[in-house]
Amino acid sequence: MRCKYLFILFFIFSCNKNLKEYKGELIGHGATGLKIQNQVFHDNSKEAVDFSLSMNGCDGVEIDVQFSKDGDLWLFHDTRLDVETNGEGCIYDLVENELAQIKYKTSNKERLTKLRALDFVKFQTKTLLLDIRHYTECQNKILDPALILSVLNSIEPLKSVKQNVFVLLSNEDWLKDFSDQGYKVLFSANTYDEYLSINTNLTEGVIIKNKGISKDQVSKLHSLNKKVLIFDIRAPKETRLAMKKDPDAIVTDDLRTAIIEKR
Repeated sequence: MRCKYLFILFFIFSCNKNLKEYKGELIGHGATGLKIQNQVFHDNSKEAVDFSLSMNGCDGVEIDVQFSKDGDLWLFHDTRLDVETNGEGCIYDLVENELAQIKYKTSNKERLTKLRALDFVKFQTKTLLLDIRHYTECQNKILDPALILSVLNSIEPLKSVKQNVFVLLSNEDWLKDFSDQGYKVLFSANTYDEYLSINTNLTEGVIIKNKGISKDQVSKLHSLNKKVLIFDIRAPKETRLAMKKDPDAIVTDDLRTAIIEKR
């Protein structure tokens, strides 16, 4: 019996030791996480971004960015506004004075916010992942990357922290446009093989689902000088599994749990 308890203690100690060896970054998915109960602020709100960045142990945030009818970039995750806000249609259908009136269906009633409204000073020491949406469902339309780039390039405070900004793209046709403009691009993939099927030379690396990559595959990409970020992480068990793969960052839907697990 005594040996049994000693084995259990050794196992726990070994697991904790492995996790403490994880040196990668912890990034908040949608800032505070997507579809998480009891979260303080709605994902992709300015309040959520500020709250996550204020947490000791948070290394940055990932946000979803969509193009509006009058040519600006707004933070929003879902395809349609009516799912979680008092608005209707898509971001691409509306102009600034309409989008500014839209609120989330939460107790805090956070308003939608433009990308340029964020406090970019905070990203002098934090990582910012911009998940750029290339498609608008309401119009069944793939956007022109030049439109997105013109807006990004017009945000002066963003330029000053560009070294800490990564653009996430799932459209292979957009990779060269953003790479040529000096943006650090991560391809958003479901699997390791999907990433290898594109022109990886145009990317800094990959952001990939936890189930789509193994520890050995992470190591292989590191040997090619590619960054690996893992997402689709909610439960503590998923967090521990992702950490053991030794990626450059974990993009988590439960930032507080990830911070505790890392410690």
